[in-house]
Parts: sequence; C-alpha cells; structure tokens
Amino acid sequence: MPKILFLDNELGIVGAAIATLISVTLFNLLFLFQSKRFLSIIPLRRKMLSISLAVIIPMLIMVYVKSLLIINIFSIMLLSLLFFILYLISVILVKGFDKNDLFILKNIKRKILSQKTPIDFS
Repeated sequence: MPKILFLDNELGIVGAAIATLISVTLFNLLFLFQSKRFLSIIPLRRKMLSISLAVIIPMLIMVYVKSLLIINIFSIMLLSLLFFILYLISVILVKGFDKNDLFILKNIKRKILSQKTPIDFS
C-alpha cells in the first residue's frame, strides 16, 4: 500500500469512507449543539426520527435481495423501484406524513387522474 505523507494507507478507499462518515457525523452533531445553545432550538423533531428509522427495514431487505441477484442495469432499476415502494409503505406505517405532505400527494394524484390525453414525450 502506498504511503500518504507519513501515514500508511492500509484501508484504502474503505478507510476514506469511514473517515468521511466520522467527520460528517461529528460536524452535524456540532451544528446540532450550536443551534441548541445559540438559538435555543432543536432542529430535530420526533417525526423526522421516525422517518429516518423507517428506512432501516427497506434497506435490510435491499441488502438481502441484492445478494440474491446478479447486478446489472435492470436489477439496479428493479431494486430502486422495490426500495422506493417499501420505503413509502414504511413511512405510511409510521405515520411519517404531515398535513402538508398529504396535501401535495393529493394534488399530484388529482393532476395525474385528471389528464384526459396521453402524455406526448416528443
């Protein structure tokens, strides 16, 4: 493994990813503490935590399903669609949508259903 300055680079790209994860996490925690101390607000809500936890089950399912598939462009598209559906179901189950989210979804549904002519992509 090559040396970077005076440091051994034993972990390579995995080490860079771990270092980035640690630094971004510490940086976000610093912002959290600063916003609490100087602005007297907590930028996290319980609903945000429940939505974040709702991603764990679809992620674990995707990791398992990915191990069963041969990775190509079709399987990536299939996994993406499956993840989106599972994540949407998880967010609905944890009641992660507020009234503004539901309003936007209802308007999207109304616009899609009110189209009488097919969409022309040319």
